[in-house]
Amino acid sequence: MFLSDSEITEVFRVCTISQSTTGEYFATLVVEKEIPALPKTQRAVGIDKGIKQLAVCSDRMVVTNPRSTYKWERRIKLLSRRLSKKKKGSNNRLKAKRKLAKVHTKITNTRKDHIHKATRKIVERSDIIVIEDLNTKGMLRNRKLSKAVADASFGEIKRQLEYKSKWYGKELVKIDRWFPSSKTCANCGWINQSLKLSDRVFKCTQCAYQADRDWNASVNILRQGINDLVRCGTPSEPVEYPLVDDRVAKLLRSNGTVKQEPNVL
Repeated sequence: MFLSDSEITEVFRVCTISQSTTGEYFATLVVEKEIPALPKTQRAVGIDKGIKQLAVCSDRMVVTNPRSTYKWERRIKLLSRRLSKKKKGSNNRLKAKRKLAKVHTKITNTRKDHIHKATRKIVERSDIIVIEDLNTKGMLRNRKLSKAVADASFGEIKRQLEYKSKWYGKELVKIDRWFPSSKTCANCGWINQSLKLSDRVFKCTQCAYQADRDWNASVNILRQGINDLVRCGTPSEPVEYPLVDDRVAKLLRSNGTVKQEPNVL
């Protein structure tokens, strides 16, 4: 962002100079600036966060998982092995340490850039955004999933949606983490208690409804969020949101699986 001299004297507050682990210097400026609200879309969206896909939205937008850590895992192992062989306090050890730090910085920047673009698009498309209040710390205790959960950055997605919603005049709703969004049928409300994590397609034995597991969960999350808003006070403006797929009738006749048409980011 480029500011004129007059603007800098009015909004400039604090400047902090810092050095990163890679040896680079950064100047952080704290300014005050009015952020205009985004145009209203009269739409609401539910978001199901996951590992395979970072987010699957009820409006069929899909945020892919870049899997940054996995892509650079071999490079990290190689540089870590080289670092361990360097003499402590030597210049070679410092160089090796900075090489490893650059890889970690690249992973962090790639992940944040991807999430920033996705959350901005989500906030632009909807006035009401509904997410689950996931217990990320508890998920990180799972030895088999901890690396994948950390790479997905659920907390960063939540943080960005929170402050961007406030910036642009949107509303973020967090539903109870114990709500069975993945196990509930978006068509009739039946709960499949035996649903496994490996079951990627939700199949309802009561109404023969079938849909992608994550998309089904996002619709249930949206419905629950709207219900919570209604109980606390009806939204000031009407919004459009899907409760079931618009081809449910065709699905029931064919007894087939709903075909997704995602908007992939």
